[in-house]
This record gives sequence, C-alpha cells and structure tokens, in this order.
Amino acid sequence: IPAYEESQKAAEGLVKAQDDLEESEREYTINSARRNKEIARLRDEAAENPDVTKRMKALKEAQRLEEENLKEELKIAQERLRIREAQAKKDKDTSDETKNEIAKMRADMLKAEQTYYEGHRKLQKEYNRYQKEAISGLSKERQEIYKNIDAQLEEAKAKKANLATLNKIVDKV
Repeated sequence: IPAYEESQKAAEGLVKAQDDLEESEREYTINSARRNKEIARLRDEAAENPDVTKRMKALKEAQRLEEENLKEELKIAQERLRIREAQAKKDKDTSDETKNEIAKMRADMLKAEQTYYEGHRKLQKEYNRYQKEAISGLSKERQEIYKNIDAQLEEAKAKKANLATLNKIVDKV
C-alpha cells in the first residue's frame, strides 16, 4: 500500500505540475505578446529617432525584453519536457512514439534558443550600426568645429593684415 500511495502522490504531483504549466503557458502567451508589441515599438522608435543615443537606448530595452521572452519560453519548454519525461518514467513508457515526442520537445527548446540568439544578433547589429553612426556624427561635428576654427583663424589673419596696413598708413601720415 505505501508503494501505491507513493505512486498516487507522484501522479497527483504530475497533474498539478501539468496544471501549473498550462497556467504558465497562458501567462506567457499574454506577456510575450505584450513584450513583442513593445519590442516592435522600440525598434520603430530606434529606426525613426534622429538622436543616436535614444536609438541605442531603445534597442537595449528591446534586447532586454527579448531576453525575458526567451527565459520564460525556455523555462516553460524545460518544464514541459520534465513533466513528459516524468510521465514516461511513471508509466514505464519506452515506446518510439514517446521517445519521438521527447526528442521533439528537446528540439523545440533548442529552436527557441536559436530564435532568441538570431533575434539578439539582429538587434545587436542594429545597435552597432547606430553606435557607428554616433561616432561618425561626432566626427562630423568635430570636422565642422575645425572648419569654423580655421575660418575664424583666416578671418583673424586677414584682420591682422588689414590692421598692419592701416598702421603703416597712419605712420606715414
């Protein structure tokens, strides 16, 4: 009877874990949709904002939200796999169908990671491009400053030459 009670508790634990997982999946569906909406808004903001530092800040926030999506998605996928493996073990199910199902779950976890890394890399490329634009913008600003300084220097030289000419005229008078 103790073995039966232990088996019953394990089965109840799996049912509770499955219910919790389903609730987590529902929450993830809503939360990830919200985050994806915000990510899209931030990417638009980054693309349209002329201020490079604001672009970079928006992309960093988008990356953070992408990470939240991945972490939550991976946590759910890991729990789904854990529950399925526990069910198979409890049922002593070694069928090809179950093995295939578990293999597919593992592959889905890896695909979720791949999708995250691809999205992260894409956002990082955008971030790097904006960073280069910021540096380039600073270089252009510096070039403008140097041009202005050179123009002011030439103007000062011309005034000095005019002043020297005027002094010579005054000295003759």
